[in-house]
Amino acid sequence: LDRGATRIVDELRGQPELQAALMVTMAESYNSLEENVAARDYLETSVPAMAATLGPDHPEVLELRYLLGLATLYSGDAAAAKPIHEDNLARQQAVHGQNSFEAMRETRQLAAVDATLGNYDAAETGFLLVLDAFRSSGHDDQLTKALLDYGSMLRRVDREPEEEALLLEALANREQ
Repeated sequence: LDRGATRIVDELRGQPELQAALMVTMAESYNSLEENVAARDYLETSVPAMAATLGPDHPEVLELRYLLGLATLYSGDAAAAKPIHEDNLARQQAVHGQNSFEAMRETRQLAAVDATLGNYDAAETGFLLVLDAFRSSGHDDQLTKALLDYGSMLRRVDREPEEEALLLEALANREQ
């Protein structure tokens, strides 16, 4: 992966759209292998480079920034992940709309960051907004993730009956 990451930067300099798309794929590969520190390092270089080339609100740059927030959270730095997701949420809303899939996915991740940081009221507000949006949109995979994330937070704050209801909904959603 490391050699591939270097080749993307070196060999595709004149093709920024392709370069950005492959950077997204590379970051997703690092994340899927749970190489979160490597993904974070890669993205901390890739995001500014692609933002300078394609513009800070280009869809591929927004996706890279979303992945940077994930890698930052999963590498154990929720405090640093929060401003990344806050900034990207504002950009996603400006580009795609307040209730777009992209904005709701970012809101879900920001709620997960808030839950990790112990900001349970903010996390709950985010999760409830996302659950409402994904229940009516048909994005079942994102709905299931939000149900599980919210349920996990409810378990941490000793709200087991509510957690159980969310887990049952997540199971039913997966079976559809």
